[in-house]
Amino acid sequence: MASALRWPFLLATPQRTTTFPPFSDLKNRTQLANQENYLNSIPFLIKLLTINTLDKAERVSLQQEIIHAKAVGERDWLLGQIT
Repeated sequence: MASALRWPFLLATPQRTTTFPPFSDLKNRTQLANQENYLNSIPFLIKLLTINTLDKAERVSLQQEIIHAKAVGERDWLLGQIT
């Protein structure tokens, strides 16, 4: 108790009840999300390289797949490459 009298602001400071995840955990989750986005882009890149670019139906089909995909990194860039 002697230290509390010596440092009176310690008595007035409320205890923190909110805990936040460690920064490293947040960093890991962010890295995993980015990894998932870019790994999902690879099949679309392969399709982009293998389709007949002169066939409009194939291009539109690939474009719709990219638009409706859940998580794709650089979606705008991929769509720009199709047109």
